[in-house]
Formats: sequence, structure tokens, C-alpha cells
Amino acid sequence: MAAVKPSRGIVVFSGGTAANSLVDVFNDISQKQQCPLSYIIPISDNGGSSSELIRVFGGPGIGDIR
Repeated sequence: MAAVKPSRGIVVFSGGTAANSLVDVFNDISQKQQCPLSYIIPISDNGGSSSELIRVFGGPGIGDIR
């Protein structure tokens, strides 16, 4: 029996507008690598991660830089 090669792909965990600006980049990579592309986007966001980054590093939230 032949060994089954595991399938590999790209999975993007993101939300908000950050993923929107990278959609074309990920699509290009997945086409060149001939692998599937999946997005996992939360349905809600309380801003907790951004507020922690601001607390530690200072400056504007990552989502506010456009």
C-alpha cells in the first residue's frame, strides 16, 4: 500500500481590514504553490489584542495604521 502524502495549505487567521489588504498576496502564493487557501475570521472582536499591543509597545493600534 502506498503512503499517503499529507495535504498542505495556507490558513489565515485574521479579522477586520488587515486580511483584506493581504488577500491578493495569499492568493498569489497559494496559486504558485498549488495549495488550498482558507480564511478563518472571527465573528466578533473586543479589541483585547490590540489594546495589549498598545499597552506594551505604545503607539496606535495595528488596525488604525492605514
